[in-house]
Amino acid sequence: MIFPRPARLALVALLLASIVWPAAPAHAFLDRILPGTDTKDEFDGRFIDTLTPGAWKPPLEAAMQEAAEKSSTSSATFSFGGGGDASGSTEQKVEAKDVSQPEFEQISGMTMLRMDERGIVALPVLDAYLAGIARRLLEHSPIRGAPIMIYVTASERYGEAKALPDGTIAIPMASILQADSEDELAALLAHEISHVLRGHHDLDWFEQRQGNLVSGAELMLGLASGLAQQIGKGNEMAAKAARILIVAEAAMTATSKGLFPSWTREHEDEADLLGLDLLIAAGYNYDGMFALMQKMEEAELVEASKPDPYQEVRKALEEEIQLQTSQGNIGGALGNVLQAATLEFSTALDRASVDHRSATDRLESIRDYFDREYADEIPPAMTSLPLEQVRKSKEFMEFAEAYRDASTALDLAEKGDLPAAEKAARSAVSGPYNNHAWTRYAFYKVRLEQGHRDRAMQNLELALNDPYVPLSVYKDLEQLNRKAGSMDSAARVLASAWEEFQRPAALYPPLIHHHLRKGEKARAQELAIECAFKNREVAKICRTAAEGRDPDMARTQNWLQALR
Repeated sequence: MIFPRPARLALVALLLASIVWPAAPAHAFLDRILPGTDTKDEFDGRFIDTLTPGAWKPPLEAAMQEAAEKSSTSSATFSFGGGGDASGSTEQKVEAKDVSQPEFEQISGMTMLRMDERGIVALPVLDAYLAGIARRLLEHSPIRGAPIMIYVTASERYGEAKALPDGTIAIPMASILQADSEDELAALLAHEISHVLRGHHDLDWFEQRQGNLVSGAELMLGLASGLAQQIGKGNEMAAKAARILIVAEAAMTATSKGLFPSWTREHEDEADLLGLDLLIAAGYNYDGMFALMQKMEEAELVEASKPDPYQEVRKALEEEIQLQTSQGNIGGALGNVLQAATLEFSTALDRASVDHRSATDRLESIRDYFDREYADEIPPAMTSLPLEQVRKSKEFMEFAEAYRDASTALDLAEKGDLPAAEKAARSAVSGPYNNHAWTRYAFYKVRLEQGHRDRAMQNLELALNDPYVPLSVYKDLEQLNRKAGSMDSAARVLASAWEEFQRPAALYPPLIHHHLRKGEKARAQELAIECAFKNREVAKICRTAAEGRDPDMARTQNWLQALR
């Protein structure tokens, strides 16, 4: 059907308005519903005094036990296949629950850190220094025995520190390089240690996993129904799929009842307050916390000034809408409008999901708390000498130089200056860190931009010598081998990473592809089912891989295409 030109122009205007309009109201609405209570106003006195003294206990264990008890008493059933037979027996529920348990508990913090493409920096002098700061902070904690393990990552983002469920704490190399005093580093560590003491990331991590289970259940309802029609209800794999769906249903029920509510912004506020308490109790200068937050504020401003990553997507959608409307393809135009609206609302949700307030708001809150509780505190002098001694040590200076060269190589390669990028990359691997994952990964990227796939592969193979080699090295090495037609080599790389990283979500698509290549369709479909419960975004790629499409093509598609 072809519309008259005036009607087409009016429709285009309406469609384009529908793209632009949802963003502001969505952001405003989400801003209104965000938590507004300042944690410091919810109690009198110092936050550290509200803690119950005693031994540290991982709250995940209690949460898991409660979830298991609730799921085992669920009366819901799921009819798999066309016969209407209930497959929600107590035996199946218990079996499914036991099968799913390793998903939550057995991935170590170290393994989770190695899923970062930049890897871990192993410098004994730095590790010992940070461990000493942590011991000093923990001496004044009413909660004893927290299994704190500190690692430095090769991250270039100042505020990219994190605490993980088992007490593992990651400090970015950027924080070490940019800190002006030990007090500032101690403030960063105190904040992350506070998360571990309070068990925030144990619960947050479980909630995230639970959320993936719920999304997986939603995705799998359609997939399981289609699978049932293909293989029949008597098939062993069909029974396993039904058991998995029972677990998902239990997780969805638990979520709907608010079993694991998430107050991550409150958690960040608590870590700020407890971190300041620990910092001052340990004899550090409280200005270290204020300096930390000011640098976080500056980092946020830098991030905010970066170009909108969806700008090109929005532009492409607008052009596609105009083209389809001019051709009378109203259905296609409306589909793109829906995608554009989804993009805007998703952006708003991303903004709402930030797990802490802005650094500006946090700094103001910490200052208010300090004025209330520590106004008469006389601070010791700032401590900078120990940090400088570490940074002037030979091993630190050697790594810092290689680290900077690798980062420079990547920047130059991105700008298209490949000769200069190669020079920087060669410098990065010329010293004692020639086989460090970060330096070799940077050289690999440069070689890839130069079109030298064989040399790119050699750099990834050398990166495997790093004892903390990140997952990205395995992923890219598997991909290069597969593209080169070395399918057996690709399969071996994949098998090594699959075991070493405990079945990570990112490896499901290529693994599904390899099983399909060998004619093992049932195993590929089974992995697609598992994948749906790992990660909601990867699940989309797994579905396309299970349909026989190249996993790299699926991975590189933007998320709008993946939704079609």
